[in-house]
Amino acid sequence: MQVSAVPPQLGLSPMDGVTDQAMRLITKKYGQPDLLTTEFVNVEGWHHARERLLADLQFDAREQPLIAQIYGVTPAYFAECTRDIIALGFSGVEINFGCPAKTVVHSGAGASMIKTPELAREIVGCVQKTVRELKPELPVSIKTRIGYEHNSADDWIPFLLTLHPARLTIHGRTLKQGYTGTADWETIGRMVQYRDQLSPSTLLFGNGDLHSRAQALQAIHDYGLDGALIGRAALGNPWVFTDHVPSLSERAQVAIEHSQLFADLYHTRHKYSFVPMRKHLAAYIANFPEAKSWRSQLMQAESPAQVETILQPLIK
Repeated sequence: MQVSAVPPQLGLSPMDGVTDQAMRLITKKYGQPDLLTTEFVNVEGWHHARERLLADLQFDAREQPLIAQIYGVTPAYFAECTRDIIALGFSGVEINFGCPAKTVVHSGAGASMIKTPELAREIVGCVQKTVRELKPELPVSIKTRIGYEHNSADDWIPFLLTLHPARLTIHGRTLKQGYTGTADWETIGRMVQYRDQLSPSTLLFGNGDLHSRAQALQAIHDYGLDGALIGRAALGNPWVFTDHVPSLSERAQVAIEHSQLFADLYHTRHKYSFVPMRKHLAAYIANFPEAKSWRSQLMQAESPAQVETILQPLIK
């Protein structure tokens, strides 16, 4: 097994409808992960309505290093979107071959690419060629799963490694599993041997069912990986990348701060709604006596001011 010269890295896993700019900024401030990734952007949508989607790639220098994640099925549009990502100043571009959402999969994108490896090859090649021409030092990474209906990692992952991505992140579930069942870390760990043989310079990251910094670092050590991404456990818990255990008062204060940041960033957008913030609020206010009653109030909140009024009694 190759021993990585790079210190173990922890990153926030991109989650559609969750890891928006407000969450990323809060996570960076209180968790300091090694890297952040945007919600994914559809390259076909980018081609046809760039101005409308440009807000989805809005970011702040404080988020760096920030990776822009893209998905779709049209190689030329991947190249076009990559050119814009480079111009916008991101620290890398990631191709999503792992999303299990039905709308994404039915279009042939996301984890559906596991069934069309030659198209996947063409897409990666287009992105890499664009980067080589415009900014050769920019890393091109891939995020994927261990299979479509069944575990086919021993075929799919070596194939991806022959494309030599800068980083390959493997979620330890099949598309069919979605987010159910248990992530298969044994399979993720077994992929290290292929990486060492086929693309030694590729950083190999694992993803799935990680709930703490200690657990993530242990998985990196146990399976010989270069890093890991933490996803759902970071919802309402930006401290998950640290050893700090926040008090209820801290959680309430940061929930208020997050709410205000969300409103500040998005209130001028067309059809602005505070509703997407509520899932974050529910996650902040959990696992303590009478949490349910507090969450029920928060699920009706329509502004940061209302959130502050509700949570003020929890702050000491």
